[in-house]
Amino acid sequence: MEGRLRPLAKGLVANGIRVWLDEDEIHVGDSLVEAIDRGISESDAMLTIVSANVGSKWSQYELNALVTRDPGTDQPKPVIPILLENAEIPPALLAIKGVDFRKDFGEALRELIDGLRSRFPDAPPYNPPKRPLPRLSTQFVARDREIHELENLLANHVAVLVMGVGGIGKTTLAVQWAHWAERTDFADDIVWTSCQSLTDAAFVAVGGKGDSQQI
Repeated sequence: MEGRLRPLAKGLVANGIRVWLDEDEIHVGDSLVEAIDRGISESDAMLTIVSANVGSKWSQYELNALVTRDPGTDQPKPVIPILLENAEIPPALLAIKGVDFRKDFGEALRELIDGLRSRFPDAPPYNPPKRPLPRLSTQFVARDREIHELENLLANHVAVLVMGVGGIGKTTLAVQWAHWAERTDFADDIVWTSCQSLTDAAFVAVGGKGDSQQI
């Protein structure tokens, strides 16, 4: 499940939705009870991950906290079950429509994002802090043709996938283009994220269908 949870969180953040994730928000020495309660109180909705660990002590504590009411409306906060793997759904969640990520990750992510945006249409988009681009390589020479090809493809497609065997300079090419773009028309629109830890290519495909290109 851990291999799917992180891409889910990254996908939401990339689409302007702020995510409270325990491994990012709970630090050494923190009270687990206080941290979880704080995370729930500061959130507009709760995504409940359905997994084989749903019966654990802390998972049960989170389930018990699902009846938390919004102080402004005195109504329970929305709860959305998220199926990342085959597991028994707790009785408390059976009557709630969730989102199934077990087959098509990209389609499920779009369904979840659309559902959250329709429920909270006035929520301001979350702008995560930008990560600095990797340093330019001093070994980048004689790649002008590839840079121009990448530029043309990105002008006409939502996503471009640079493919090839390891060691031929795919990342170097992308970094070189990103530095160039940052100095020109996209000064405020360049975001660097690493997909090195992903093992399933489906987790990367969050762009529009039929609007991508590979080189």
